[in-house]
Amino acid sequence: MSKQDRFIFVPQRFKDIVALHLVKNIIRVSGFRTPLILGIHGPSGVGKTFQCEAVFRVMQVQFIPLSGKDFESEIAGEPSKLLCQRYLEASDLVLRRNAPCVTL
Repeated sequence: MSKQDRFIFVPQRFKDIVALHLVKNIIRVSGFRTPLILGIHGPSGVGKTFQCEAVFRVMQVQFIPLSGKDFESEIAGEPSKLLCQRYLEASDLVLRRNAPCVTL
């Protein structure tokens, strides 16, 4: 744990929800399917991404940032190319390096 991580407060309920969602997506239980997307809603600037990054660092999960602003483009097809690129980066981490990864 780095010096910076010791001073970050993330509510236990938030940690539990994010961790449980990740574990459910990694472990395959027969007859039970977990949604791949966890939606965390709230106004900008309240720390949603920051808290997720803190939880992922503690869990040693790689994360690839993906912002809503990335989906705004005047060029048709650019947002979908970027999304595809980010998912390919994540799959590369999972398959070739055998490391858990999320897009954030």
